Amino acid sequence: MKSSMIQSLNIMNKILYLGLFLLLTNCDFIKKPTLVEYLSNDSIQMWDITMYNYIELRDTSYFHKFLRSISFDKNFQCEQYARIICCERIIDVLGPKPNHFGLCNKWELLNDSTVKLNCKDVLVVKIINRDTVHLIDTLGIKQHEMYRVSPPWNVDKESVLIKNKKIENGEYLENISY
Repeated sequence: MKSSMIQSLNIMNKILYLGLFLLLTNCDFIKKPTLVEYLSNDSIQMWDITMYNYIELRDTSYFHKFLRSISFDKNFQCEQYARIICCERIIDVLGPKPNHFGLCNKWELLNDSTVKLNCKDVLVVKIINRDTVHLIDTLGIKQHEMYRVSPPWNVDKESVLIKNKKIENGEYLENISY
């Protein structure tokens, strides 16, 4: 009688441990945000990107450092901005259809860590912390660092009006040469 009681207690302990194990492995105690939630802040979010161009002149060469910004929204639109010295942002004229450079104002998730930006660039997103993201190309080379921007974003209203007008009349699709 005593051995059957011990045996049934052992079986109950095993069932309890198995149930606890299944509960712990199947529950998400801390829900990780999806990439869409992370990049768009569940609505819209602006990120600053430091860019470098190598400039070579006749008697010197140097790296030109400048700032760009990109906003992601949860409806998969992304807008690019030039950031000027007085900290204003001037919006690029990109529309829903790819322009003559193949760029548009859309972004898409290709998988849980890879995005396609502006209908052209395929990049892997590596989250460093809440406010820093690295964009890595398909060869594994870091292309950009993005830093979350706190409002106000100081977007030039006139440039937005110009962009909207060019999108409305389809002018953004034209290959304009100066």
